[in-house]
Amino acid sequence: MNIWSLVLEDSIEFPGSNGERIHMQVMRDMTQSQASGTLVNFNVSHHLKKPDMYGNGAPMTLLVFLQDTATQRVIQSRKQIIF
Repeated sequence: MNIWSLVLEDSIEFPGSNGERIHMQVMRDMTQSQASGTLVNFNVSHHLKKPDMYGNGAPMTLLVFLQDTATQRVIQSRKQIIF
């Protein structure tokens, strides 16, 4: 089982090549590790970087999801607002 953690930032103003100026759920950092222990009880520790402009009003979220390594299917996910 893989455990993924991502830092996402919303409402980023940037003129994209597709003409869009506001971008949502922009991935700022991501890390992954293998689950150790049983599926009932395991610990994970991920270190993620925050964007340089963190705290300047753009909504930020943390997304964590579990992925089956054999099928690559996402089993469960959780999204938490962190700012």
